[in-house]
Amino acid sequence: MKYCSKLTTTLFKTLRLLFLSAFLGAVFTSCDWMGKDPAPPLPGERISVMAYESGLKSDPALKDVVIEIPKAEINQEWSQIGGNAYNLMPPLELPQSLELDWSRSIGSGSSSSERLIVDPIVAKGRIYTMDTSYVVSCFDFETGSLIWDVDVSESDWTGISLGGGISFENDIVFVTTAIGDVVALNFESGQEIWRTSLHYPTRAAPTVSDGKVFVLTLNNTLEALDGKTGEKIWSHAGATEIAGILGSASPAVRDGIVVVPYSSGEIVGLRAETGEVLWSDNLVSLRQTEGLKGLAHIRAHPVIDDQQVYAISHSGRMVALNLETGERLWEQEIGGISAPAVAGDFLFVVSSQGDLICLEKITGKIKWVKVLSDFIPVPEHEADEKPTKPQIHWIGPLLTQDLLLVTGSNHETLQISPQTGDLIGVIHSGEKVLIPPIIANKTLIFVTDNGYIKVLR
Repeated sequence: MKYCSKLTTTLFKTLRLLFLSAFLGAVFTSCDWMGKDPAPPLPGERISVMAYESGLKSDPALKDVVIEIPKAEINQEWSQIGGNAYNLMPPLELPQSLELDWSRSIGSGSSSSERLIVDPIVAKGRIYTMDTSYVVSCFDFETGSLIWDVDVSESDWTGISLGGGISFENDIVFVTTAIGDVVALNFESGQEIWRTSLHYPTRAAPTVSDGKVFVLTLNNTLEALDGKTGEKIWSHAGATEIAGILGSASPAVRDGIVVVPYSSGEIVGLRAETGEVLWSDNLVSLRQTEGLKGLAHIRAHPVIDDQQVYAISHSGRMVALNLETGERLWEQEIGGISAPAVAGDFLFVVSSQGDLICLEKITGKIKWVKVLSDFIPVPEHEADEKPTKPQIHWIGPLLTQDLLLVTGSNHETLQISPQTGDLIGVIHSGEKVLIPPIIANKTLIFVTDNGYIKVLR
């Protein structure tokens, strides 16, 4: 076994406990994958208590500003965890009415000791997944037929599966694991091309750009590898932070600059060729918070749009930075663990408090705020009981031509108007989904928590 230590086990247990604290909650049951009209809301204006307390409210200056969403595009691939190396996808074409086309098991799902957190990718007419046993599977995009699968773990590995991911470039599938290995596979056969041990568990999927593979490890070190050989080119060490949210963000790369999000709250701009530090910032919240809420971990992938970087930390700071200089253009006291969606002059983000927020991307001013739990009906209860709603973990948003898709752990994906924030419809999954869905070729793809891939068209 290449890597196994008491420190690793302790770190895994710490992250597992933090993850369970963040995502435990009751879950609704649902019946199918079809979208349907939402239940009529209760009368009255909806105001987010949490947003109100944090000062989040619409800016009057944007009251008459119309949100225009660019024309949707058809993407044939979703080759990296954020769609591409800079984690920015345009509005994507997707039918508003969807039906389940096919479903397949990808292997082992989440359990009491394992968490399935690896996002699927789409490339070359195939869907690639990885389960909690580090089995990478390749499915035909149209039919769902299994083309190949391969176990990329070490044969004597007995640790807990709490990380890793997959990416694609130049006909190679790149895989990271919590064992600390980076593996390159032939996309057609799954045959191993090379393997490099980093001797430390990896947090998330690799980011691949211009023949280089960028991998973030559990000890906050970014490793740059040669995509053809797996040889190490350079590395950068961030501040050490043991506690964090399960998983992590992948770096973003554009115009020769790597933007690295660390679990300490650091965000650093590096030159992709050499690892030279260009700038750095810190997204630790100014508020004094304790426990899980106080973790400064940047769990959401930074997004690069032209020359601006948008990043958000878990503890409550969202910023826009200049890509080349790191100059802070604006900031908001918003925390979250999902990357924002950017379109036109606006961006959309889900906060840790369960609000969906629309901001003007140049100024950071808030156009509207919606409370996602307000879209969920109150469960049936006895007359003498106080009505309560389950705690729901929200991921997204994913932007289509006319809808924001926000997926909840309650088996539902909300279809929301980007112009107004109003609920348009609901897609029922029937199963818990904690991994962000993706879109490719007008197809919506889910990976469920119990280890199934669901393809809707």
